[in-house]
Amino acid sequence: MLGAVLLLGRHTRRRGALRRYFKTGQTVGLKINGLAGRNAATHVELVDELSALLRQMDIGGPQQVVFDRCASDLTASGFALNERGESYRCTGNDALGYEEEATVCRPRLRASPEC
Repeated sequence: MLGAVLLLGRHTRRRGALRRYFKTGQTVGLKINGLAGRNAATHVELVDELSALLRQMDIGGPQQVVFDRCASDLTASGFALNERGESYRCTGNDALGYEEEATVCRPRLRASPEC
C-alpha cells in the first residue's frame, strides 16, 4: 500500500492517478511475482482491483496481460491461466515465448521505428 501511495499520491483519486501512467487504448503488462508461491506472491485480489480500475479507463481485458516467468508460477500463486480473458489475459513467458535478440528501447530523443 505504501508503494501505491508514493506512486499515485496520497490524496488523488485512484483512476485519475492511474491516468498519469496509462492512456486509453494502451496494452498494459502486469508482471507479478509468483516464484515463492501463494503466501508470498502478488495477491490475486490486488491484480483484480487494478484490472477493474484499468477497465474503467477503457483499457479492456484483452489489453491487460498478467504474466510471470512460468505458467506454473502463476497457478501456484492462485492465478487462473487465461489467454482470452474478459478481465485480463494471464499467461507465463514459457507459453508466450521470447525474442532471441533483445530489443533495447532508450528514452525517445527522436522517432524510433522499433519502440
